[in-house]
Amino acid sequence: MIVNFSSGSGALTAAKITSGTHGPMAALGEWSEQSTITHSNIVNPSVILPFDIDVNGTLYDGSEGQGMEFNFALEPGDADVFQFSFLDLPRTVSSSIVLLLVKTETTLIPGQEATYSNDLIVQEGGNYSLIQLILNFADQRLAITHSEGSFGMILGSNANWNLIALQRNTATGQTQMFMQECTLAGSQLSLGEVVGLSHSVTTAASLITYLRLQSYLRPAHGGGKTTVKLLAMREGSTGFPPWNPGTMDGPQSVSADRTEVEQITLGISGPYALVRIERQTNGGAYSVLDASRDIALETPVFQYVDDTVTVPNTYRYKVVGLVGDLETNESLSPTIDLSEPFAEWADAISLASATDDLVYTNPSNNGVSTSLVLPAGTVTKLRIYISAITGTMGFKAALYDGVEALLESDEEIASTTGWLEFTITPYESAGGTFTIAWQIDVGGGETVTLKFGVGNPSQLKFGAVSYAAFPTDPLGYGGSGGSAVAVGALVTPPP
Repeated sequence: MIVNFSSGSGALTAAKITSGTHGPMAALGEWSEQSTITHSNIVNPSVILPFDIDVNGTLYDGSEGQGMEFNFALEPGDADVFQFSFLDLPRTVSSSIVLLLVKTETTLIPGQEATYSNDLIVQEGGNYSLIQLILNFADQRLAITHSEGSFGMILGSNANWNLIALQRNTATGQTQMFMQECTLAGSQLSLGEVVGLSHSVTTAASLITYLRLQSYLRPAHGGGKTTVKLLAMREGSTGFPPWNPGTMDGPQSVSADRTEVEQITLGISGPYALVRIERQTNGGAYSVLDASRDIALETPVFQYVDDTVTVPNTYRYKVVGLVGDLETNESLSPTIDLSEPFAEWADAISLASATDDLVYTNPSNNGVSTSLVLPAGTVTKLRIYISAITGTMGFKAALYDGVEALLESDEEIASTTGWLEFTITPYESAGGTFTIAWQIDVGGGETVTLKFGVGNPSQLKFGAVSYAAFPTDPLGYGGSGGSAVAVGALVTPPP
């Protein structure tokens, strides 16, 4: 089924859609107006597709077609809906692929709520897959592929023509959407950069009931327009994407970090929601860890944890994007050598035992310290756990030895809860009892809350010292309690 918008100008009508259709439409269904069509125009983008489409033995390249334009300036706030409904409902369509050629040129008025550009939908009962272009505050156009999940690909400020293919498998409930930019030279469209592939799975498979183009603009919140040049649909799910995109770069980045003694965490960035992950051990051949993993493009970096690694081996990872029947180039991670010493945090107490609050209010001239036992090795960081904070404030931390002589210190800005880390000049420790002391620059009306509880050794001291005067050398704090604050140090054991 090919929708070729007929020539003319002015408002789009159902008759124009029907008369402009190529292919055996009568046997399948018909187009109808679901609302009064008065605001969407017929336009002619004057472009030729970079491929041909076979319609019952006749080649159709889209060059004769008009386009359907959704325009913020013309949209009154109500939706214009163009819907193709199958005559013999429920229509048994095992699977389908929808292809669109779309150009989105929209902007958002600063401070206004997020707004829709338009919906380009394949509807299947209560569970639907769709192509929906959404504009948000950062002028990012987001392509979503399903009703039950969240956003898929981020298009950025992409105002080019885009080829979009949506594959829906009604047996499995899976949906894939692939998008590729096109560049215009004269009247000829040429394939450009691949935007990416998103993926989703609905809770249940269902049959296709209708195909819909729906404008859903918010003229009070933005401006610009979206133009649909071509809409095509066919049954079946093979041959996806329905054009040859050419050579595709691999995932944008693949990081690898040793997160435990025998654990490596990968960070994988899009733009492909489906990837294959492979692992190399000690420079040997790659083996498949995960043949098809959905990396959820709505998060900037997807984390994959490999806890099947062992000391003292070295590991490297290869990630390949999966685009229907095709694969992208590979992206490689750094090599991780597990024979090297692994830095671990040594904390005064565990968060599970940190049941009480140590609250700082303005102004505070109290410095506080907690003692803790550290293993032998190189100390490179300190950390303190913040359970509550209002405002943004300076935070100093210092490391003292067993006789409270100053070793190293650092200053950071605190504004959020969680572990606040301080990077110090590396200190070579022979192991034993140390002290971590701190002072907070709490301003008017601000508070910050730390956690404390039973520690080993249990030693909490206070000292009358200002933020500017901290750290003192020696520490010189007096008074002690029976608890310790949730603080710690990062220690790398000796080779």
